[in-house]
Amino acid sequence: MKVDFINPNILRELAQKFPESAQRARKRFKHFDMWLTGEDYPTYNQLAQLSKIFDVPFGDFFLEKLPEVKLPFEGGTKDFQDAVRHAQKVQNWAREILLEFGHESLPFAGKYRNGFDEDLVVEELKGFFGEVKTFDEMVERAEEKGVFVIRSGYIKNVRRVLSVEEFRGFVLFDEIAPVVFINNRDHVRGKAFTLVHAIVHVLMGESAVFRQESKDKACFKAVAKFLEEIQLEEKETTQPSIINYWSKRFLTLLKEAVDSGILLHTDIFDITKLSLRKLLPLLEGKFDRKV
Repeated sequence: MKVDFINPNILRELAQKFPESAQRARKRFKHFDMWLTGEDYPTYNQLAQLSKIFDVPFGDFFLEKLPEVKLPFEGGTKDFQDAVRHAQKVQNWAREILLEFGHESLPFAGKYRNGFDEDLVVEELKGFFGEVKTFDEMVERAEEKGVFVIRSGYIKNVRRVLSVEEFRGFVLFDEIAPVVFINNRDHVRGKAFTLVHAIVHVLMGESAVFRQESKDKACFKAVAKFLEEIQLEEKETTQPSIINYWSKRFLTLLKEAVDSGILLHTDIFDITKLSLRKLLPLLEGKFDRKV
């Protein structure tokens, strides 16, 4: 049965905002362009598939207009925007839980907001990361300090591959729950550079997106100088994609929130689609490397 009471304007707006998704829809549905004009309508099953293709709630197709969602960065593909939304979700939940636990602002967050000194920042980075030789150790140290580090080369369950050419990563600043997203399609040294670059921006108290071409030369010089001094090894240990996608610190925080009664077991599933039974072995390191 065709659903003839959807709003074609919503579908047209989605097609204009996300041309790549619209192309996927055209390949799958031969009448897609007729749905855009209202000459024809999709069935319930087809509408459900459109919901997945455009990654919007099923009910949005019946609204008068799409809800406005504000992102900290303008432009970019839908894949990039969805990566930002995912990081925002982690940050929002983490912040609320940390506040419930009584956490206060991180001492280094925004420390250099009123002035950037390359030498001082390099020394700050040395103190922040300590004696590290690998990228894994850098991530571990950053999360120990209170930063949530997401490493992923895809977005959502459909595994849409993220483009390194579009972005190498970004950081969402927050005084309590800063989140770094690293594009896992990048090479190890590139990922290390992005992580350190992100920490510099946390020190400066600002969000930022990192692309191949960047204008913040002062930050670049400080990051390059720090990495040159530590002589990082070009290797990385394979981690479960679930751990990388949510950040080990965030998943551990969810478990602690359940143990403390702040969250229910069902809340973890609602947030991550993971059961606590599946989550525990991952956090304890008892996992199949193919996860």
